[in-house]
Amino acid sequence: MDILRIGNTLLATIKGEDYRKEFDTSKEAVEAYRDLKVKDDEDFALNLFAPLKTSRQVEIEYEYEEAVKKSEEMQDILDFMKDVRTNGHALFEVKENSVYMKGINISMPELLIKNIVEAAEDEDRLNSLIKFWTLCAMNPDPRARHDLFTFLSKGKFTITQSGYFVAYRNAITKTTGNKELEKFVTQSYLKVKRWKKSPKHYFVIENDSDYNLSKVDSKDSLGNLASLFENISELSGNEYTDAHTRTTSIKIGEPVIISRKECDSNPDRTCSSG
Repeated sequence: MDILRIGNTLLATIKGEDYRKEFDTSKEAVEAYRDLKVKDDEDFALNLFAPLKTSRQVEIEYEYEEAVKKSEEMQDILDFMKDVRTNGHALFEVKENSVYMKGINISMPELLIKNIVEAAEDEDRLNSLIKFWTLCAMNPDPRARHDLFTFLSKGKFTITQSGYFVAYRNAITKTTGNKELEKFVTQSYLKVKRWKKSPKHYFVIENDSDYNLSKVDSKDSLGNLASLFENISELSGNEYTDAHTRTTSIKIGEPVIISRKECDSNPDRTCSSG
């Protein structure tokens, strides 16, 4: 570490970096020079030439970095809006400073627009987002419409090709029936659908409490997969309930419905009714 004083100025080379500090008086410069020489400590010297930032300085730098990041993200949206205004678009239109999907008079959230712009070359992803917004726009709660996509993005939820999102909830067993049959039928149904085949052309065969799929009906058949899936709750006898209130009836294949007036729409209460 090299230190040099020239009048009211200290010059230093610390860890290969050059520093300069001006003092109001020569007395202050002399005292600082003497302390640096006596201590001969690089960390002490660095704190003198480049003092630690205050919490407010750190906060301002963070705010600035976030503003720059936001500006960069907004540029893609602004370019998209300019293109829509200039060249038109089959699906979207711009009114004043907002983007709308044609036929839906509700402005779209910025994050959703950004994702739509990014998905321009991914047809499946783009169609999923378009269908998602079409469904979302049907929600009468403006906060839900505006905030849902941000919530899903932060939670890394999957949005399906139909525009729905996949979520899981904690449930506990209320009534135990044939869980093996329930598991086999539901998993097999989804597997056959992934094969792009019709579940009604497959049959579930029972053999000593073991289950198999077959394309041929037989005396050991419990029925075709499509019918079994539609009636799985009744056939299996399994019923579940929520782990919190233990009052909800949850059965595989049957929608769980609660009236809107019973739902807590406050987004700040993350664990509440509905």
